[in-house]
Amino acid sequence: MRRIGASLIVTVIVTLLAFGAWPGGAQAAVSYSADEIEVVRLINEYRVSKGRDALLVSDLLSDSSTKHSLDMAKYGFFSHVSLQSDWFPAGANQRARAVACGYPSNATSVGENIAEGYGTAAQVFLAWKYSQTHNENMLSPFWKVVGVGFENGHWTTDFGTSIDGTAHENGGSAPPDTTPPTVSITSPSAGANVTGYVTVSVTAVDNLGVERVDLYAGGVLVATDNESPYAVVWDATSLNPGAYTLQARGWDAAGNVGTTSCMVYVSSSPGVTTTTAGSTTTTASTTTTTVRPTTSTTTTSSTTTSTTVAAGSFADVPVSNTFYEPITVLAAAGVVSGYTDGLFYPANPVTRAQFTKIITLALDVHTPEIDNLSDPTFYDVAYTGGEYPFDFVEEAAALGIIKGFGDGSFSPGANVTRLQLALMLVRAGGDGLETPSVGYTCPFGDVPAYARESVGVAYYNGLLSGKTATRFDPYGSATRGQVAKMVYGLIEALKQ
Repeated sequence: MRRIGASLIVTVIVTLLAFGAWPGGAQAAVSYSADEIEVVRLINEYRVSKGRDALLVSDLLSDSSTKHSLDMAKYGFFSHVSLQSDWFPAGANQRARAVACGYPSNATSVGENIAEGYGTAAQVFLAWKYSQTHNENMLSPFWKVVGVGFENGHWTTDFGTSIDGTAHENGGSAPPDTTPPTVSITSPSAGANVTGYVTVSVTAVDNLGVERVDLYAGGVLVATDNESPYAVVWDATSLNPGAYTLQARGWDAAGNVGTTSCMVYVSSSPGVTTTTAGSTTTTASTTTTTVRPTTSTTTTSSTTTSTTVAAGSFADVPVSNTFYEPITVLAAAGVVSGYTDGLFYPANPVTRAQFTKIITLALDVHTPEIDNLSDPTFYDVAYTGGEYPFDFVEEAAALGIIKGFGDGSFSPGANVTRLQLALMLVRAGGDGLETPSVGYTCPFGDVPAYARESVGVAYYNGLLSGKTATRFDPYGSATRGQVAKMVYGLIEALKQ
């Protein structure tokens, strides 16, 4: 019998037993079979073809993967949770096993694909490729390392976000990496006039993975971002008008650095005043632009990103910003909100839990009652005393807007991908969206077959756009600004 399984575990606190670490804590000597090397090669080749970085191989993750494959084969179970083990306590998930084998405990998340009954690397790779959740795991832009274990017909690949000290190139025979990351500043454009708080967006790609991106303005370090999509907010409010050179430096794990620069012009400060909680300043028309019932005053509302200030305008979203209208309108309606410092940070990513709150508020389907307290839909979204994220996730699930993964999880803390957004937006729109004309086909060649119809409907209705005319980047993350634009577009489409 052939089976496959996928799982993602986001950061949790792992407590070892008081009397000592688990037996898995001692790393075994790791060697790799030809099949194990081949499956990693296929995964990396696939990732690079989709614009993703190739992964290093972590001996620590491979130790964990190998032990889990051995356990599944010996004790006759097939699960991401250790039901019985020679190394780990019963109930240990992939992250707990990885940490027990020495993998960094501060890793943001650990993902896992498992399979049984596949005899070759090519067979198991194709099985994972044509399964939605396994495919997303292999192509996630957040992974930097992979571990692999193939024992007695059982496959385990564990994916991690931290490059540990055992990480190396697949096969171990490649020469030292001397290729620097390719870096470009995508916004603002060279020669642009900027003012106030400026969101600087950077792309960085490397053959083995980007460790971090540093942004300099006028030779002074502004900020560091170590997670794609790379973006920082540059405070130009107190700068004298004139020309400033922005420089982005992308670093890889080998210490290679790629740089790019562009010159922008800071004009006089617009003197924007940040709206704060309790303000009575009207920020959007209530007769033509509101999405949900609102009054003429801005009010404090709950937030999707642990923030508390709801405002109709933000200093880092000037009128010239691409997302100014959707952000301003949705904020005035209480659908999105900013951070406690009064900024919106449009370039920050959005998690799956945050999107469920945004979409339920935008559709005005949220109610004060807490649903499904005794029978949660997803095992990793528990009620903790507040409505977020539990109640919003339950409401969105009941409406069929969101769906979980094959193991019963939802992964609320994982960044939502562009493909997931397209699927959820189309489910949310339902019959209210316009059906594409006969003969219309999705124009993007990188969208998997199971999602082409939904992505095509979303594109046809103007809810989203591609990276190019033919590339959608389905597994890339979406920013707060992009999500605001998509949700705003859905609301406008449903009005017609």
